Parts: sequence; structure tokens; C-alpha cells
Amino acid sequence: MTDSSLTKYSVIKKLRDGLIVAREAARQLSLTVRHVRRLKKKVEQKGAKALIHGNIGKERNRRIDETKREEVATIIKGRYHEFVPILAKEKLEEKHGIALSIETIRTLMIKGKLWKPRGRKTTKARRSWRPRMECEG
Repeated sequence: MTDSSLTKYSVIKKLRDGLIVAREAARQLSLTVRHVRRLKKKVEQKGAKALIHGNIGKERNRRIDETKREEVATIIKGRYHEFVPILAKEKLEEKHGIALSIETIRTLMIKGKLWKPRGRKTTKARRSWRPRMECEG
């Protein structure tokens, strides 16, 4: 359970025990009174599991098959190991008919240690301001 789910559960438990009213619970959780009542009803039916999101632990719908990922990784390692992700994407589409996003290819190349992303630039002050001149008045 996440921290937000735990705080929701503790507030709703106080609401169920009669220690606070629905309006106060809604204010504490930054939700509407109607939604708090709905959550309270779900907790009474299912317990604390009612507050956990239903997609936790499930695979994504648009996930790329592991076999396809391995196939692309071996192609990149064999032929395009010196390419940057954008060029590798273009060559995979052009020569192999494999259409993946640049970000997918980038993550595959980073995991396979074929490409190293550049570090982010730090935001340093370009120049330092001189201190104000002291003067009277």
C-alpha cells in the first residue's frame, strides 16, 4: 500500500468510527464529500484493499513482447551498435520493417550498454553579481 492509500484508509477509518464527519474527512483528503462517502462504502465492503488501485501488479496493455524486444536488441547489437537511437530506429524501419518508438529503442540500447545518455547540464549562474556599493542615505 502506498502512503496516500494509508492516509486515506486512516481518515476513512476515523470516519467509520464516528470520530470525524464526512466534510472533515473530505477536507483532509482534498476530495468531495460524495467521493469520501463512496470510499467509505467501498472500505466497508472490501476492507483496505478497496483503496488500492486496480491496475497495480498488472502488465501494461501496450507492452512489447519480450521476444520482440530480444530480437530488436540482437539486431542492434549485431549491426547498429555504434548508432544513436534515432538512426537505429530509422535503420530498423528501413531494413527490417520493425517500427518502434525512439524511446523504446533508446531504453533497449541503454539496458544493453550500447549507448550512454548524456548527463543533464547543470544550471550554473553565468556570472556572479557584484555586491552593492555602500553609500549613505
